[in-house]
Amino acid sequence: MADGKDIKKAEEGVKKLESATSKATAALNAAKTAASSLFVAFGGLDLSIGSIINLYMEVDKARAKMEELTGGTGKLGKAMRASREHIRGLAFRYQELSSETANAYQQIAIFSEASEKSQGVMLGVAASLKRIGVDTNKTMKSINSLTKGLGMTGEQAAKVSLDIAKVSKSLGSFMTPGKMAQEFNQALPKLAQYGKGAMQQFYKLAGQAKATGLEMDALLGVAGKFDTFEDAASNVAQLNALLGTQLNSVDMLTASDEERISMLKQSVDATGKSWESMDRFEKKALAGAVGMTDLNAAGQLFSTSMEDMEEAQDAADPALVAQDELNEAMKRGVSIQQSWAAMLEGIKLRLAKAIMPTVMRFFRWITGPMTGTGKSPLDYMMGALDTVLDGLGVVTKAFSNFWSNLSPGTKEDVAKATGLGVAAGVLGGWVAELIGFAEPFKTVFGLIDGLFGGISEKGKVTFAALSAAFLGFM
Repeated sequence: MADGKDIKKAEEGVKKLESATSKATAALNAAKTAASSLFVAFGGLDLSIGSIINLYMEVDKARAKMEELTGGTGKLGKAMRASREHIRGLAFRYQELSSETANAYQQIAIFSEASEKSQGVMLGVAASLKRIGVDTNKTMKSINSLTKGLGMTGEQAAKVSLDIAKVSKSLGSFMTPGKMAQEFNQALPKLAQYGKGAMQQFYKLAGQAKATGLEMDALLGVAGKFDTFEDAASNVAQLNALLGTQLNSVDMLTASDEERISMLKQSVDATGKSWESMDRFEKKALAGAVGMTDLNAAGQLFSTSMEDMEEAQDAADPALVAQDELNEAMKRGVSIQQSWAAMLEGIKLRLAKAIMPTVMRFFRWITGPMTGTGKSPLDYMMGALDTVLDGLGVVTKAFSNFWSNLSPGTKEDVAKATGLGVAAGVLGGWVAELIGFAEPFKTVFGLIDGLFGGISEKGKVTFAALSAAFLGFM
């Protein structure tokens, strides 16, 4: 049996809980008013506790997927944080960035050994270039090739990717960032022979591609006809005999790829013949001598003036485009919808950091056994609910009898009134949810405080234990 001290403590606990919930309700109502005023101008934001918890779960699911794809390294969160410096203002949400982080880990061999800063640069550059149409897989492939094939650091290789985008912006149409990134990956196996000078070769060839309107692999195919001494001697002899050019096979053999294209153009121009003035047999013979089967493509090459070609090559310089200019181009690739979604996610994640520990603590408390009883607060609540439902059954039966005796017109009036009552009861916002959570406790504690003298001593002791547990949680 409970003694007077236990009952006294339970009564005091109820009064404290009633006072605390009253204050909490008032504070939450004030917060609700402030939040409503702040967000009403934006058409309303779904910042309900449910939406925050859902986002928290989605983010954790993305984190788990990233760990699954990378063998559970447990270290990629730091790389993601380091990359934020390079993607600021580009509206990357957690799920998108975690996916790109997994791609970087899978495709860049040095990624796991690189410093946190270097990881952030490689990941950040690959992600940011996505906003101007460069597939991150292409950027990561080039970074991997440059670091393992040409001995660059991760940061150096990432800078090359940015420089390619700058050259693209300088050259303009036809040489888009995505296209240039793809052509670089395709050309690198051959251009690697120039070591770290491969980039200058690529830029010069990019200028020639812009001027002629040809794909870079077509230009490399022409230049490749002079890669061996035998090929150089045979093709030079054929050109000299056909057009009267003064090409030297040794010069063509030792020249770089972009130099060979220029030397061919200059030698044909020096004969005084133009592509337009040649007959069809001469055109076929010239195209065949340089390994081209597409006569239209051959016409694009040999009809382009050296002046246009040199001008485009001069423009193929990353130094002509400032990094700030490239950054602005990236930001223009972000839609308002993307920016809004990323901003809202940032707000919710900050709220989640504050809310989730309390939410998890509450659910551990409500489902955990209490000392001495072995039952959880949820067990007691379910018992009370069963009692309420039993009583509700009696009320429902009585109401059913009452309803059956009403006239059709009266039933319609009652139904309309009920519908209005339900509609008026809809509440919005996560603060309102908290108020809804706090109010029942306030009501229950006030009710029990008023009726405390009328319940059995066994009930008082049970409620004393429950209220003590709740005070422990609060």
